[in-house]
This record gives sequence, structure tokens and C-alpha cells, in this order.
Amino acid sequence: MKLKNIYIRDFGIFNNQYLEDLADGLVVIGGYNRSGKSSFLNIIKNLPYGLPQGGSIPPAREQYYIETEIKKDKKNYTLILEGFAKAKLNSSNNTDNDPAVDAAQLFNNLDRLTYQQLFTISLDELQNLSKVANNNKEEKKIFSLLLGAGLSELIKVPEIADAYFRDSVKIGGKLGSSNVSQFKSYYKQIKDAEKDKDKALKQLDEFIAKRKELAEKEKQLETIEAESENLRKKEFLFDLLKNNYQKYKEIEELKFKLDQFSLKDCHAKKCSRENYEQALSLKESYKDLKANYQREKNKLNSLTNPGSRNEFLEIIIEKSGQINRSNSKKEVIEEKTKNYLETKSELNEKRNILETELKEINSDWKQPLQEIKNIEIDKIKQKDLSSKIETFKNTKQELNTITKEKEELKEKLEIFQAEMKEYQNYNLNSTLRKTYLFGFLSFLLSIFLTFYNLSAALITLLATLFLSYIYFSTQYKPLLEKENERKEIESKIKANEKKIKKTNLKLEELKQKLEAYEQELNSYRFELGIKDSHNFDIISDYYRMIQDKKSRLNLLNKDQEKLRKKREELELFFNKIFVIIDEVYQYTDNQRLELDENRLLSKYQEILIEFENIADYLEIVNNFNLVAEKYHSLETEIQNFLNKEEIKFDNNLLSALNNYLDKVEAFLEFKKIEAEYANKKEKLSASFNSSDRIRSYLFHYFRQEEGIDNEIGTLQSFKKLFQGFSSLQAVEKAYNESTKELAEKKKEKKLLQEKVNSLKNEIEKLASSKDVQKAHQKINDARSDLRNLAERYAVNKSVYFILNKLRERFITRAEAELLKPAADILAEITSDEYKSIQTSGDIKDTEFKTVLADGKSFNSVDYLSRGTMEQLFLAVRLSRINEIKPHLPVVLDDSLVNFDHSHLFNTVKVISKLAKTHQVFLLSCHPHLIKCLKNISQSAQYWKLENGSFELTNADSLEKHLRETPFN
Repeated sequence: MKLKNIYIRDFGIFNNQYLEDLADGLVVIGGYNRSGKSSFLNIIKNLPYGLPQGGSIPPAREQYYIETEIKKDKKNYTLILEGFAKAKLNSSNNTDNDPAVDAAQLFNNLDRLTYQQLFTISLDELQNLSKVANNNKEEKKIFSLLLGAGLSELIKVPEIADAYFRDSVKIGGKLGSSNVSQFKSYYKQIKDAEKDKDKALKQLDEFIAKRKELAEKEKQLETIEAESENLRKKEFLFDLLKNNYQKYKEIEELKFKLDQFSLKDCHAKKCSRENYEQALSLKESYKDLKANYQREKNKLNSLTNPGSRNEFLEIIIEKSGQINRSNSKKEVIEEKTKNYLETKSELNEKRNILETELKEINSDWKQPLQEIKNIEIDKIKQKDLSSKIETFKNTKQELNTITKEKEELKEKLEIFQAEMKEYQNYNLNSTLRKTYLFGFLSFLLSIFLTFYNLSAALITLLATLFLSYIYFSTQYKPLLEKENERKEIESKIKANEKKIKKTNLKLEELKQKLEAYEQELNSYRFELGIKDSHNFDIISDYYRMIQDKKSRLNLLNKDQEKLRKKREELELFFNKIFVIIDEVYQYTDNQRLELDENRLLSKYQEILIEFENIADYLEIVNNFNLVAEKYHSLETEIQNFLNKEEIKFDNNLLSALNNYLDKVEAFLEFKKIEAEYANKKEKLSASFNSSDRIRSYLFHYFRQEEGIDNEIGTLQSFKKLFQGFSSLQAVEKAYNESTKELAEKKKEKKLLQEKVNSLKNEIEKLASSKDVQKAHQKINDARSDLRNLAERYAVNKSVYFILNKLRERFITRAEAELLKPAADILAEITSDEYKSIQTSGDIKDTEFKTVLADGKSFNSVDYLSRGTMEQLFLAVRLSRINEIKPHLPVVLDDSLVNFDHSHLFNTVKVISKLAKTHQVFLLSCHPHLIKCLKNISQSAQYWKLENGSFELTNADSLEKHLRETPFN
């Protein structure tokens, strides 16, 4: 069984929380303390049984509500917990043949304690079990282990068995001998009473005399009893006659009435109830139908002149099909006509509005609708028109832009040319030549001075070179910069001149394009009928208006065509019914219609009103024909009935039926009285014959033979008794006299009976003493008490034997089925450190052995650590969980917190293996457990729980979240 979806609308911290598409295997829910893990555990604990009262669960905001979708054996169920009510289970795919299932059945009919202790494992429970195990009270140790296995009730077996054994020993000792324990006192009483009885026997002469007198009195008593019996029979018969006198008198009166009837020509077949009902029905139907026939005939005669009646009927019947068909369509046609006239008015109004709008667009149009119709708007594509207008505008704008650029270039060229004139006065070559000449002369001077003074020559040379450099720097270098500026301006002038030339070519090209676009747009303007206008933007707006108006005109024309077809259809209908009205009215007093065929629709209401008259005429004719047919058919049926019953009749059928009914009523009255007579006679006879006492008393009273046993004989005997009295008062008098005489006999009998009883008592006293009676009583009482004790002894010994056998079988099963699988799980958790768990032969033994892998054993669980103890209890529980089938979901709430790393790793592997067969919910606030799970299980599903809110996540995100919490 798997939990697929859980919806928690209201439970503790949870409010409108969904867990959808839960995994079938391992479901990990991580959240720090007080995030809602314990509340979730409480929900799973109570799913099959409903929420408990008493404050053991978190409070609800308004009312608890949990809804869970469960899948089991390929079937889907919805389990609902609402308030403290019992869990409700609905099947999603249940069929009529499927048996009803409740929540307990779905959870394998486990009781609440077993389910909660086994399948919802929390740390608190494991720690509590550890504390119990460390206590030295043997009852608590046994309880701890069996509670972990889900079999806590079996710990009571030894105590119950011992209680029954102690009770049996108190009663009859260990072997059940009659002279020991509680048996001993009763055994002694019986022996003493038997001795007393033997001493009490004696005989007397008086005993014989009393016996003789008793015989005489008993004989007298028999005579009185016989006389009393005869009186009782007489009293009984008189009482019977008194109680049934009136009933039998009524029977005699009915017999007298039957003898008075004289039935001539009437027998059971001819005058049967069936024939009577048929005749009565024919009579009533004939009266009603005859009156109805006359009414319909009068209606028909009022429609036409007497001389034209046949022609009127012929034309109405001939046209009945057309009249019915037209009448069935009348309401629809009337509605269509109204719609036609309304639509026609609307179309005319729309056409007038359109024509007015067109005149506003172009006042020169005499016939606007015809003008717009002639415009071939379809030849002009709005997209092309808009594109060409846009292109024209862009081209014109581009032309203006380039013209402005050309003017700017001209202005720049003039500026550059003016600047160029300023550089014409500068001569760079002249200055350079002067510098070279001064340097050459200085060089010659230096050479000349070397012949006179070498130092002066050198100084002169250096001075001249320095002066040449100064002249070059102050004169040539600025002129060189000016020359570079002049060349730059000269290049700008050439570039501007080139740009101006290119601009002129572009302007010429754009002017040509603009003229072509303008010509094309003028053609569009002409086609649309627009007056001369240099604003081409109006063409697009005008085009859209014309296009809209022409679309509206086309729609109006289409609607006009549809309206024309409707008109033809309606005129055809009204023309047909107009012809029918005209043909029918020629045979009536009604005035014939005179309408122009072209005005039929305008007078449709008048035509329909007259046609309603025709439909009414047809209904009257049809009703008359139907009633006439039924009337003549009924006359034929009555005649056939009278002939079949051999009843004479003339033209007055109603009179013949009345005579027949009177005769049958008399016959039926006779049969009714006859049946009542037979019924009452049969009932009275049956009541007499149902009592053997009545038959016997009647027989003995009149001394009749065996024939009295049949019904006729019994009733005849009663009749004889009835005839013996003239009235009910005489019967009552005889009954009272017999009652009085019987009372006197009873008194006499009572006195005689008392004498007989007295004699019997005296004889009994003489026959045995009081001691004998007491001895008999003591023996009987002792034997009765001894029997009850023996039964209690047998029951206690049997129960003790059965419970011991049960204990032996459980110990064997616990070691083979519970402790062996639990030991395997414990070995896997402890890495084979512990290999087995053993128990002594007695379930009450406080010591349970745990055996290590090296053979060393611990004879008491007291030697185990808390972690090992919790591992032991977890192993036992998991073993029990695996044993229960079908598998149920398991919840572990931080149950592994006290396990070290290696044992935690092994335990997670065990839980992952369990998740292959069970759905396992693992609740934890520890990130290291999530990390361990991530390394072992690749199929686990992870949910983050924070402040009562669930969120589907992955292992890494959940581990990170738990590490970030203030508790880690």
C-alpha cells in the first residue's frame, strides 16, 4: 500500500499543505525542530482510525481536515479525516461488484496500538524502551521487547495461565482427588447424611388404616371430578353458543334472503360481473359520446350555410394537409416577417446614412452610391499606396536635406578660399635660400680666418652656425607651419568641390524620382476622384474612407440580396395561405379578402388572423369526424354486445342497456349474499373444527358418531345446540345456571381434596421420619455443590493446559520467525558484530541473550549500551514490519540520532532496502543523515519542511538548508 498524495487543510502548524506524487519508496522530509515533523508523524499514526480526543495532538485552527489518496492492489482510495470523526474511505474506481472496504481493512485490520508501535517509530519511543530495559522490573523488560515486536498482548499469557492453575489447586489440589482441598468438606457431608438415613426407618399399624381411608376418599374424588367435567363441558358449550349465537343467527338470516330471490333467464356466465362492468362502461361512454357528438355537429353547422356544407367539408379536408403544415409554420413565419420588415427598415436607414456620408466626402457626386460603386478600389492596394506616399515624402525630405548640405558646402568653400588668399604673401623658398646663403658665407669667412687665427676661425664658424640656426628657427619654421596649413586648406577646398559635385548629381537624381512619384500619385488621385491638391497625405486618408464606405456598401448589397430571398420565401407562403383562405371563404358567410399580391407582406397580420380562422375550422371538422367515428363505432359495439348476450333491443340502445343492468344488479346482489353466507358459514365451521376441544365437547354432548369430525357434522351439531334455545337470553340463563352448579362442585371437590392431602401427609410421616428427609436434602445439596466445584476445577485445568501450549508455540515462533530475522537485521546494522538474539524457554524470563560474532554472549540486555539497545529494538520492529503483509507505509522520526557514523551508514542501507518493498517516510533535522542518504540511495525523494510548509527539493539543497538552521 502506498500514499500517493496528502492534503492537510487544517492540522496543528499545517494549513492548506499539499504533498503530491509521493515516491513509492523512500521519502525524506527534512526540517529543523518545531517545523512540523512530529505533527506529520501524528497524522500518519492516526490515518486508519481517526483523530483522538483528549489533547494528545496539536490543536486545529478551525476543524481538523486531512485528505489522503492511497493506492493498494491497483485500486485507488481517498481517505478523509474530518474533526474527531471516524476515518472515511471512498474508492475512486470501485464497481458495483466490489465489496465495501473500511479504513481498518485497508490497513490489514491492525489494532491502533500495533499499528502505531510498529509502523510509526520515533526517537522518544526508542529512548523510552531503553529506559524500560535498564529498569530491573521483569514485567517492564518483557513488555519492552514484545512491544517492539507489536505483540505486547502475549506477555499476559503466563500470568493468566498461573492464575487458572492456582484456582484449580485451591479447589481440588494438583490431582483433583475428592477428599482434598475444597472437595473434602462436601465429601464428608455426603457420608454423614447416608448414616443418618439408615437410622430413620420404621413401620406402624396406623399406616395401613390410613391407606384404606385414603382409597375411599380418592374414589369419591374421582366421581366428583367426572361430574365437574360434564358441568365444565356444558358451561363451555353454553359459552360457545353465547359467543357465536349472533353469528349463526346472521347465517340463518342470509339463508332466508337467498330463498327469497327468483332469478329468471340469468346465469353466472350471462350475468357476470365482467359483463356488468362492460355494459355499465358502454352505457356511460354512450351517454357522454352522444352528447359530445351533438355538440360537435352543432359547431359544424354554425360554420357554413346548409346548402354549402358538403362543399365546405370537401375543401377543408382536401386542404387539411396544407393547412396543418402552414399552421405549424405560422409562428416561425410571423417572426420571420417581423424580422424581414425590421431588417428592411434598418437597411434603408443604413443606405441613407451612407449616402449622406458620401456627399460629405465629395459634394460633386449627384448619385454617391453609384459613384463609389464605379471606383475600382480593388485595383489600388493600400499597402502600395501607403508605401509610395511614404517613399515620396522620404524622397522629398531627402532632397531638402541634400539641398541644405549643398548650401553648407558652398559656405565652407567660400571660407576656405578666403583663407587661402591670406597665404599667398608667404615665400618659403626665398627664406630657405637666404638661410643657405648666410651659412655659405659664414663658412667661407671661417676658412679665410683659419689662415690667420684658428681659434678665431672656429669661434666665427660656431657663431655663424648659431646665428643661422636662430634665423632658421625664427623665420623658416613659422613659414613651414604656414605652408602646411595652406596645403591642408587646399585639400579641404578640393574635397568640398568634390562633395558639391557629387551632391549636384544626387540632387538631379532625386528630382527625377520625385517627379515620377508625383505623376504616379496624381494618377491615384485621379482614380479616386480627388480634386487637385498638393498634399498627397490626403490620398491615403481618402482611400481609407472610400474603402470603408465601399465595404459598407458591399455589405448592404449582400444584406439586400438576402432580404430579397427572404421576401420571395415569405411571399410564397402568404400567397399559398391567401389562396386557401379565399377558397374556403366562398362557402362561408365571411367576407373574402381583396389584397394586391405585392402588398401581402405589409398585410401579413391580417392574413394570419384570417388563417387562424381556417385552422379553427379544420380543428372543428377533425373533431366532428373523430367524434362521429367513435360514436358510430360505439353504437356498433353496443349492438354486438346485446346480440352476444341475446338481449332484444329496438332503436333505443340506452333503454336496452338499462334493462340489462337492472337484471344483472339483482343477480350480483344474490351472488354477493350467497358468498357472504358461504364465507360466514365457512369461517364459523373452521373456527369450530380448529379446536379439538370444541369438536370433542359437541360429540360427547350429543353422543354422535365419528362423522362429527368433518365440518358439516360439527356445524350441524352446533345448529342442533342453537335450535334448543329460543333467544340469546335463554342461552345466557343456561350458562349462568351451569356456572353456579360447577362452582358448588368445585367447593365440594376442594374439601374432599384437602382430606385426601391430609391423609397422604399422615401416611408419609408414618412411612419416613424427618431425619430421613433431612439426610436426603443434605446428600443432594452436597452433591450439587461438589458438581459445581468439579466443573470449575476442570475448566481451570483445561485453560491452564491450553495457555501453556500457546506459550510454547509462541516461544518457538518468536525464535524462528521474529528473533532470527531480527538478528539478521541487527547483524547488518552492527557490521556482523552481533550475529544472533536468543531467549530462554520461558516467556517470563527476564534475560535475553545477544551473541557476538566471536561467540561471546551477553545473558542480559542490561549490558547493552543505549545505542545498541535502540538498534536491537529497531531490528525487532523492522523484522515484524517485514512479516506483516500486505506492506504498509513506515514512518521513522529522528530514530537514528544516537547511532555512530558506521552504524548510521549500515542502518540507512537497511532502510533503503526496506524502501524497495515499503513506502518509508524518514523525518530528520540532521544534515549528516541527508548526506549519508544521498551517498546510498539514488531514488529517494526529498521534501523541505519549514514552519509547516512543504517544498519538493533535492538532497544537496535539503542538506544545505539543515546546515544553515540555528540548530545545526
